[in-house]
Amino acid sequence: MKTLLIIGGTGFFGNSLLKFFLNSKILKKKFKKIIILSRSRLEKLNHLKQLKKTYQVVKINRDISKLKKIPYADFVIYAAILSDFKKDYLAVKNYTRLAKVYHTNSKILYTSSGAIYGVQKKKIKSFKEDYLNSNKIIHFSSGYKKSYAKFKIKSEKLFHELGTYGVKVSIARCFTFVGEFLPLNSNFVIGNFIKNILDKKTIVVKANYKIHRSYMYSDDLVRWLIKILNYSNTSCPIYNVGSDNKISIKKIANILSKKYHLNKIVPKSSEKFQDNYVPNINKAKKKLKLKNKYSSIQAILKTIKLHTKNLKHQ
Repeated sequence: MKTLLIIGGTGFFGNSLLKFFLNSKILKKKFKKIIILSRSRLEKLNHLKQLKKTYQVVKINRDISKLKKIPYADFVIYAAILSDFKKDYLAVKNYTRLAKVYHTNSKILYTSSGAIYGVQKKKIKSFKEDYLNSNKIIHFSSGYKKSYAKFKIKSEKLFHELGTYGVKVSIARCFTFVGEFLPLNSNFVIGNFIKNILDKKTIVVKANYKIHRSYMYSDDLVRWLIKILNYSNTSCPIYNVGSDNKISIKKIANILSKKYHLNKIVPKSSEKFQDNYVPNINKAKKKLKLKNKYSSIQAILKTIKLHTKNLKHQ
């Protein structure tokens, strides 16, 4: 019976992991103890209360960047992220320093981001994991993503270095997701759509250009992360994590407005510019036999159903 350490247990990834563990018969047989390390205090969510009935749950309310020691765990998922990207990198740096002492016999997964590939041009249908190797000059749009990507790349290098010390590691470059714990009050367009549906308001598309995304459901995300974690090794394999079922934001707005009988505002799209963000997941499909149970629209509809259910309970 193994121990899992989740670093960053209060966000979308952390809560999705914990809820999945609650309902998985396979994981209940494999894991006995779950350690949750987070700067923010864990909310009193129902799935956390239920989790304690099956697992030994240990909560550590500390800042990873300031820790001087860390408990041993057979498996570690590093899913923490700070809004200050420089501090986020320093937190990763401190963890990898600690891992060389406390986690030399662990399997470790770092959740990176598909943002490191930069802007996805029209001619690029999807990003492969080796894209950075053949494209030395990466193009970024203005805004936070350039800085975010820069520090994610630096963080990935720290985990690669752990592999040279004989530590078994892996990296998941994560793209776009939906699920029960998707924040509805953020900059995520799907979160805004879902909030409008719950509030029975007009669905609004603000961009006047084509936007294509692909959405992975949170249960699929967790299954993939656990599988990649299990295959961690000293060569530090990298896998894109997400859905390759591309769909336009305009089409999503049309489907949702029709299904939920809501008005929509969709501006005419310019043909000159496109915003695409879609992974190539063939490596994970072929090497780890992974697949998605839900299409992008199915994942979105399932998320709406869960949010509607939670709203009724409240």
